[in-house]
Amino acid sequence: MEYFISFDLQSGTTVTAPSGAVSSYSVLAADLVDFDDLYDFETPVGFSAGAPGDNATTGVWVRVNPNGTAAQPENDYSASGTMAWVTGQGSPGGGLGDNDVDGGTTSLVSQQIDLSSTESATISYARWYSNSTGASPNADVFTVLVSDDDGQNYEVVETVGPSGAGTSGGWIETS
Repeated sequence: MEYFISFDLQSGTTVTAPSGAVSSYSVLAADLVDFDDLYDFETPVGFSAGAPGDNATTGVWVRVNPNGTAAQPENDYSASGTMAWVTGQGSPGGGLGDNDVDGGTTSLVSQQIDLSSTESATISYARWYSNSTGASPNADVFTVLVSDDDGQNYEVVETVGPSGAGTSGGWIETS
């Protein structure tokens, strides 16, 4: 197999290597914006807990080094680091309902991300959601929303629950 390279310079000149290549193959090269380093949760940058209308009485979002409980793991998802956003920091070894979301809604909101120069974008994340046990199993829904107008309107990215796949704990990667 032989490879030939052709690319366009900003000046408009096309460069081919080797000179006089007989075949062509096109591939779209695009800017890749990777926010992993910006949003690793090790620093409190990029997200805030709470939104207008939030009314949960327990289990509001907090950025912590998680304590392992009967409902959540002790370790965050990342290979390095320790911090995570969780809905309530339970006591080490605590019970299922010790600090779950009760009494309403709690929100975790990212800062605005300017994607105006990108043709398309993909959101990827890992989540742990436990809703299949405790005092009121299969009663709650976990929803991920995205807005392209600074929070005026939202589109649903994912809805998990109240029962079924992804509601019994365990890390789930979503993209």
